[in-house]
Amino acid sequence: MKKLYLVLLIIVILSSIFIKLILRIDVDKELNNNSNVVFEKRVSVHNRNKNYDRTFDVEIYSDNQITVVFEDDLYTDIEKNEIYSIINEYYHELEKKLYSFEEVITIYLVENLDYSFSENGTIYCPMSLFDNGDYELSILMEVYKLPKLWQAYGLKSYYNNVTLDNENIKTIFNEENFLSISSLLFTRFLKEFNSEEELESSIQVSSSFVKYIIDKYGFEYLYSEEILEIFKEWARDIGITNEYSDDYESLYKYVLFERNLECNLVAY
Repeated sequence: MKKLYLVLLIIVILSSIFIKLILRIDVDKELNNNSNVVFEKRVSVHNRNKNYDRTFDVEIYSDNQITVVFEDDLYTDIEKNEIYSIINEYYHELEKKLYSFEEVITIYLVENLDYSFSENGTIYCPMSLFDNGDYELSILMEVYKLPKLWQAYGLKSYYNNVTLDNENIKTIFNEENFLSISSLLFTRFLKEFNSEEELESSIQVSSSFVKYIIDKYGFEYLYSEEILEIFKEWARDIGITNEYSDDYESLYKYVLFERNLECNLVAY
């Protein structure tokens, strides 16, 4: 009789576990189907490393191509599903609307950062950058291996089919009295070093220039070694008549900029 009770008890316990598992799977499927994005979820721990020296619990959302790692307790489950769906759809839409790539990337959405940085397919991104859409720049730079920020800003505008005002761009250069590559320098796209007006001017220039390159020469010319000559050609094409100055060419060609956990701007 005792054996019978024991067997029944084991059956009840196993049944309870099984039912909970089924309910959990159903909940995940329902959330995933609501966003039309299929992905897996699991919990893990981010261990301190050279890129980000904090240890914390995480929840991982992934479809094996685009992975988003959420720092624990920053978002509700519903918010995580919504955020992952937005990032996932953007990632896959890039290939449809722009150009194919093979890069598999991981994005960490974390709290204690003021700016994003990336290395070898891994992006560390503060919550604020998701809220304002700047996470798209990090994704573009990683999947297309863009070495310059102007390429990312311009490609973001191209993807979003932003309306351009070349007459306003002509005014920007006329106010400077000369034409130079300085408008495409890395530092011209950093919010902490520029006014809102200055940043917007640089974005307009990069957006017009990227559209010109892609429409006339093709996407691969974004990486061209002749980019300075194409820049002069673009300027003439939209009606900029200012004399060209090469003062910033060495800075553009030979100084590399990047960001990491320790510093928001490194030049070498």
